[in-house]
Amino acid sequence: MTTLDQNPPLVLAAKPVSKGLVKRILPERWYAHVVLILAIIVIGFPMFYAVLVSTQNNAQVFSYQFTPGNKLAENFDTVFNQRGLWRYMVNTVGISVIFTIAKVVFSLTAGLAFVYFRFPGKWLVFGFVLLTLMLPTDVLIISLFRLVSADL
Repeated sequence: MTTLDQNPPLVLAAKPVSKGLVKRILPERWYAHVVLILAIIVIGFPMFYAVLVSTQNNAQVFSYQFTPGNKLAENFDTVFNQRGLWRYMVNTVGISVIFTIAKVVFSLTAGLAFVYFRFPGKWLVFGFVLLTLMLPTDVLIISLFRLVSADL
């Protein structure tokens, strides 16, 4: 038996059928990409415009020019140093962290109570929790405002 008999013959793979140029360039679900690109433009334009306006002075802002101005450093100095934006940002981050930690702790304890304890009306309370989670904030905004602004 020779070495040629021991090795199987090489099989060449068939060439894939070539698709048209458009099918090769466009993805299979091209319409999803079009929707996503439009969403990026709709969401991104206000952010782009805010950055653009931050470089202009008042006269340029109200003349609706879509060109960058030369007042970026002056505007940032006004906002951060004279108006105290740093303090507002620190307050916002601090309050957000505190409320996030509190919500996680209370949610964990409530979840553990629903899982491990048996008490009368458990499913009623659980249904109420789910119902309040399903309500959008827009529905609750007036009642939350009244709750916060009420004289105690």
